[in-house]
Formats: sequence, C-alpha cells, structure tokens
Amino acid sequence: MKIIVPCCGRSSRYPNMPPKWLLPASDGIPMIVKSVEGLEFAIEDLVVVVLEEHEQAYSVRQGLADFFGAPVRVVTLPEPTRSQSETVARALEVLELNEPFIVKDSDNAFTLTALEQPVNYVSVASLNDFDVVNPRNKSFVTVDNDNIIQSIHEKKVVSDLFSVGGYFFQDPARFLEVFRRLDSDPNSRLSEIYLSDIIAFMVMQGDPF
Repeated sequence: MKIIVPCCGRSSRYPNMPPKWLLPASDGIPMIVKSVEGLEFAIEDLVVVVLEEHEQAYSVRQGLADFFGAPVRVVTLPEPTRSQSETVARALEVLELNEPFIVKDSDNAFTLTALEQPVNYVSVASLNDFDVVNPRNKSFVTVDNDNIIQSIHEKKVVSDLFSVGGYFFQDPARFLEVFRRLDSDPNSRLSEIYLSDIIAFMVMQGDPF
C-alpha cells in the first residue's frame, strides 16, 4: 500500500514564497511533514508528488529525507496539473502502481491507523464535533446504516459528514479508468475533476466506499 501526497499547485495565494505545503507550522515543521504525522505507515510507502520547478528550487527530496530521517520517494511532474485527481493519475502512471493507495491532502492533518482496508473508503469527520468549520472548501457524504457512502458532493452541505482529506482506493487501474473516462468526456461540465467526482462516479457504478 502507498500513501500519495499530491503537491502540484503553484500556490498562487503565496506569491514569492515556497509552496504552502513547504511552509512551516507553528512548531517549525513543514506542513507536508505535519500532514502525515498522524498516519501509521512505513517510510518506504510514502510518495510525494511535486513540480520539477519546486524540486529544483527547494530540494524537496533532501528536505524530506532530513525531516523523516530516511529517503522519501518523490515523483516530479514537469507542469502543473488541472486538479488533484490528475496529479494522482500522473503519479500512478509514473509509479506503474498495482497495489492499494491512499491519497492524503498536504495541507491538513488527522490521526488514522490501519490505513489499508479490504474496501475503498473516505476519511470523514462530523460538523457536530467542531466549533468552527468552513464548509465552502469541503466535500460532504451521505451514508446508509452500514456507513456505505450513498453520495458525495463537492462544496455542498448534504449531511454533517465531511471529508478530512484521506481517500483510499483498492485498485489503481480502476482509478485511472474512471479518471480517463471523465477527463476525455466531451460532454462533461467538469472544469476540474475533484477526487469527489471520481468517487461519485465509482459509487454510481457500484464500487462501494
């Protein structure tokens, strides 16, 4: 199983600064490191996907090795992608991955053990457990009595359950199949293919999460 952390945006909100995932938290540790601190994994299973320009400018490989105390697999892409899901798809192609993987957002942190499961899943939390949450940048899920996702919606509050930025997929080939189908659809209204779009399509096709 692999943990894929996609970091291929240009961070336009922080001009003339390193990308936000390299910026330090209050304790001085970069966000990219903080984002996986609460996960239980072997360092050889971590994959960070960055732009070539950021590797050249900030020596990402060496910096991650220094913080983790061991080399980290870094996939570099020549150009920014249009979406997080495209970043993941490109990484899967480079890695030629044939094992389960979890996509972990680079700008937040949560605790999760036993990452590898026999089913696809989305890591969620409840709005009821937080005093302040901005719902405008979250995806929300509805679930049945067995916690099987019935629907997932980007930036639309349909329940109290929102994604905290962890998405587990059993089959990389299935992920690529769905991404390519959505990406090549001339009738698609999706200007950006979110991971929630991938999952929503898979759910409609009968893939359980």
